[in-house]
Order: sequence, then structure tokens, then C-alpha cells
Amino acid sequence: APLRVVADAGRVKALACERMTLGEPDESGRPRPVPTGTRDTLAADTVICAIGQEPDLALLNGLDLARRRDGTLVVDPVTCETSVADLFAGGDVARGAASVIKAIADGRSVAAEIARRHGIVLPDEPAIDKSATAAMLMDKKARRTRPETVPALPPAERAGFAEVVGVFGAEAAAREASRCLDCDDVCSLCVTVCPNRANLAYTVTPFSVTWPSFVARGGKLQEAVGAPHAVRQQVQIVNIGDFCNECGNCTSFCPTAGAPYRAKPRFWIDEAGWREARGDAFRFVRRDGAVAIEARLAGRSHSLERRDGEAVYRSDKLIARLTPATWALVSCEPAGPLADGETIDLSPCATLIALIDAEPALPGH
Repeated sequence: APLRVVADAGRVKALACERMTLGEPDESGRPRPVPTGTRDTLAADTVICAIGQEPDLALLNGLDLARRRDGTLVVDPVTCETSVADLFAGGDVARGAASVIKAIADGRSVAAEIARRHGIVLPDEPAIDKSATAAMLMDKKARRTRPETVPALPPAERAGFAEVVGVFGAEAAAREASRCLDCDDVCSLCVTVCPNRANLAYTVTPFSVTWPSFVARGGKLQEAVGAPHAVRQQVQIVNIGDFCNECGNCTSFCPTAGAPYRAKPRFWIDEAGWREARGDAFRFVRRDGAVAIEARLAGRSHSLERRDGEAVYRSDKLIARLTPATWALVSCEPAGPLADGETIDLSPCATLIALIDAEPALPGH
């Protein structure tokens, strides 16, 4: 049991501790640790206190922050900005108990948004060429490879402070790492476990574009600092609303603790189903040899129509024309009257670009 931090000239040198032993069982039936009177000193240059799992938000007292019933902070799902301008939050204080990976992802989102507001474009992470096709990765997922056995001290040798769980040697570490299923390239587990075949995989042509955002001034659109939009993963997943009964089977098997039937874009084959759907919804329409995707995002209508040499994006705010080969922006104009100073971006258009390649994968197309 820690007693005190030993310091010298303001710097940590050690942690003074007392040896404990198990005493008599308490009212719950578990033996309680009791002091033995023997003390030890553990050399240390850093001491990290990890004694609780509840965030201390006392520093936010006095701020009128939007919160959920469980006390977590309400944040923008993309930027992680709270209801107080320029104050960001992520991880457990916004999500509740979740994974370290999700907390890191929130931190990246916050950093990207702060950088964007200062006109800074963050560099992309370096891509790793694994030289593996989608078929090779799917074949790998179909084969079971047993994990390496982690070395550990025998129980009789676990009386001191030696590490109980050991580490892999170089060869064992390489073998264990080779078991990675490369879910960042191809996962598709939700496709294979869906009893209704409501989750479908399709391939998209990776793209990266940086479009300006726009500010309405005097009835015209003026360009402002934009944000990059990119899709790098070739295999994507969509959910077919006509088939999905929301059984949650894909949630049980999702390796990233996600809920694919809720998180993946939901397409509808039946037009009536699309019109009656709750939440975001998508559907495909063919018009005079062109393919169009119609969407309802956060209650607003969007569409993207692609034909040879031209693509047109429409929303209730603007109309944009693009070149399908590179998705370069050709022109942009208001779709109707706009409030002066209103800011509009093309994020929904990027979403539709990432989804338009799904059309051949859907039943009936």
C-alpha cells in the first residue's frame, strides 16, 4: 500500500510502501488486506495516480455546459466542440466509459478542427502498403491461427514485485503481429454474420479533395477556408434498410465495439421505405442513363447525380458542379436565398461521393 512519495529537491525519487497481507474475510466474504508493519521503498522517477474511473470536472464549475442525463458533456459529433464555443471535450467525459482508441480518435478530431480554424492543414498519416488484395485478406480471415502463449511467472515465484506477465521475443512478436486481420483495409465481419444479408460490402475508388467552404454575402457565395475530405479504405459497408430487422447480431461480433446496423449508411430499395425511414437515409435513382444518390441527412435533402464527364450536387443551400474523374469543384452557386453571413460547406457532398460506388452492390441494380 502506498504511504508517501519520496522527493528530493522537488523531484520524485521513490514511493514508500507498506507490505500487506490478507486478513479475515469481511461481510462480502472477501479477505481484506491488512498492514504487516514491514515497509519497502520502490525507486521511481514518475508516479501516476490511477485510483478512479470518474472524470473530475470541477474545473468546469460555473460554465453553462449542455450535459446528458448521465452527466457526460454534449459535443458536436464531428469536431467534439461543447455547447461553449471553443471548448472541446472527448473520451469518457463525452462518451461515457469507452475505449482508449475512441478517446485518441476524439483527440485527433479536436486537433484537426482547431488547426482548420487557424488555416492549418494537418499532414496525413503515412500509408502502409501491405501489398495485399481484398481477396487475399478475406482468405486470411477464413483461416484460424492460434495466438502465441504469453510468458508468465509460475505462481510460486509471484511473491515480490517482479513482472508476472512477460513479453514476447522478437520471433514470437512477429508471429503474433502476423495474426492481424487488417481490418483497416477489409473487415466485413458484419456482412458475414448478418442473418438477413442486410449488410453489404462494396469497393470505392479512394479519393482525397480539399474544397473551400462558402459564406453568403449579398446573395452570392464567397470562398472561405475549407477542410480536406478523403476516403482511403477501398472496401466499405452499407446497410439495406429493407432487409435489416435490427437484431443486433453485427453489434455482438463487431471487433471495434461498434453497431454496424446503426452506424453504417442505410440504403433503401423501396421508395416508400426511404420516405418513412427515421434518421439518415439513402437511395439510388437512375435518370436518363445517369446514376443519382438521394439522401436525407439530419433532416435535410441532398443529392448527387453522376453522368459521363459531369457530376452535380444539390442541397437546399447550394448547387455544385464537379468533375467525376478527380471530384474537382468546377462551380458553386446558391440554390435559393441565403442569410447574409451564413456558412456552408460541402461535407455532405463528400459523403455522397463515398457512397455512389455502392450502387452495383445493391439488390436490383
